[in-house]
Amino acid sequence: MSQNSSDELPKFETIHAGETAIIRKMGIKDVLKSPDFYEMICVVQLGLGSMLMFTGFDTHSFIVESVLHSVNERDPARIGPYAGYYGQAVDYVFYTIANLFAPLLIRYANAKWSLFAGSLCFTIYQIGFLYLNNYYYYVSSALMGIGFAVFYAGHGCYLVEHSTKKNIERNFSVVWAIGCLCMTVGGLILLVIFESEGDKAGSSRTRNFSDEKIRLIFGAFSLLSFLSNVTFLLLQKRKPENALEDPNVNERKKGFWGSLYWHQHQLGGSKADDEYDKATAQINDVQSLHLTKNFCGHLTKVTTFQTFTSPKLWLLSFSWIHLGLSTCFWLGPYPTTFIFSDSLSKFKSLIPFYACSLGFGEVLCGLLISHAAKKMDNFGRLPTVAIAFVTHCIAFVLILLSTPRYSSLRPNNDGALVIEPSYYISLFCGFLLGFADACWNMARNCIVATLMQKRRAQGFSLSKLFQSLASCALYFLSPVFDIYAHITIQFISLLVASVTFAIVAIRAGQKERKISNMQAVLNTRHYSISADMRNDEDEDLEAPKPEIYLYDGRTGESRTSYRP
Repeated sequence: MSQNSSDELPKFETIHAGETAIIRKMGIKDVLKSPDFYEMICVVQLGLGSMLMFTGFDTHSFIVESVLHSVNERDPARIGPYAGYYGQAVDYVFYTIANLFAPLLIRYANAKWSLFAGSLCFTIYQIGFLYLNNYYYYVSSALMGIGFAVFYAGHGCYLVEHSTKKNIERNFSVVWAIGCLCMTVGGLILLVIFESEGDKAGSSRTRNFSDEKIRLIFGAFSLLSFLSNVTFLLLQKRKPENALEDPNVNERKKGFWGSLYWHQHQLGGSKADDEYDKATAQINDVQSLHLTKNFCGHLTKVTTFQTFTSPKLWLLSFSWIHLGLSTCFWLGPYPTTFIFSDSLSKFKSLIPFYACSLGFGEVLCGLLISHAAKKMDNFGRLPTVAIAFVTHCIAFVLILLSTPRYSSLRPNNDGALVIEPSYYISLFCGFLLGFADACWNMARNCIVATLMQKRRAQGFSLSKLFQSLASCALYFLSPVFDIYAHITIQFISLLVASVTFAIVAIRAGQKERKISNMQAVLNTRHYSISADMRNDEDEDLEAPKPEIYLYDGRTGESRTSYRP
């Protein structure tokens, strides 16, 4: 081995000598200088910033309605009734709208500055609770919705720009794992603050949030959000070697229309990219600008809305709508009942531990489903949804039987339908809701990634669109829906979502078995079914193609002579 090759050793070097192998580890200094370590630093910093930012947002969702209800009782002119529900709805409205335009920010600011700008909107929102008033609250809610979209536009770009192909899945897992700590951290913060109240909270029949207590809670959330601003501001800009970002991406993002096209290309395919290269090569003067706008606008229209023509998308949309409805329920109306119910408001630690139980359910589900997926093919589809269906049914029945009817609307001392409200039942329901939520999210990721391979990014984007619209609608209606109405909606959406998801999953399984059987026959003749046949997303499963494109592994030629 030469001296030059020994100076640049990989992380582990294996030297074969007969049947033996010598494994020599790198020194600590070499590890710290390695590209993999730098890549991990970028990913961990991104996950840490996300965790700090979402700690305040996710945790505040559990108490915002009851906090603002307390302020309204003291000073009705300061904030309106049910402002917590309406503010969350405004947030989701602007988040949905801003998703259409936020990616264009990449033209003016890179992913790092998009993350910083998005997190800054969260800080502005949290600071508003220190001195509450109607106007600032709703304006900052709208601003936070825009910040949501800007943040996510930069989040995905930064992760891709700072990941190599071999580590991209690991990096997604690391960011998700760190981000999931936000509920646990937020729950612990509320636990410390609530326990520090002593007996002061016990003087009233239900929990009442004083201005001092509100400033303490949201002061802590504002501090964490500010730390996320600093974390994103200090993000590394240098990209690792062999990062996944397109090397020509900076050229593609020049100008408004090029920026718009570039974002849509991220949702589209390489064929559109080739057409863009041909078109841009012909744009040399001002007279070509109008044609360029028409071209890019037409291309954007195709890449964005073509996915809406897929029957699978409309069937799957019911599962995404249910995901949005259930997320709204366990973030807003249900935890509000803990404070408005006389029998539960005395438990100061209930909401903090509820947040922890949600997080525990999410993490445990991820571990179990990941392990089961290694043992069974396509476990992330129908089996996971079946688990989610059963889990949600148990949770909704328990909530229906043990929660006073009007406890999501106003303080009361009413009794429940069958079971008296219980501290431990509430925590168990939180665990079940978190577990089922993780199941639906995993099923969404699996079904979109495997069934919409040509338009995978569009599938994920549209799933978020349906989810946010459903959450927005339920937040707007929450001021008039009691618990019975909420549970009825949840049951109906759960049933429809499960049935429609099962239809798509069963049809996909039938198609995969057909292709597998065809491939088994063709393998004996050294042919293979082309990717176009495997990835055709809009094909009617009951009407096979008249011919299948075959690839001859011996000659490298494609043929269409085989007809099923």
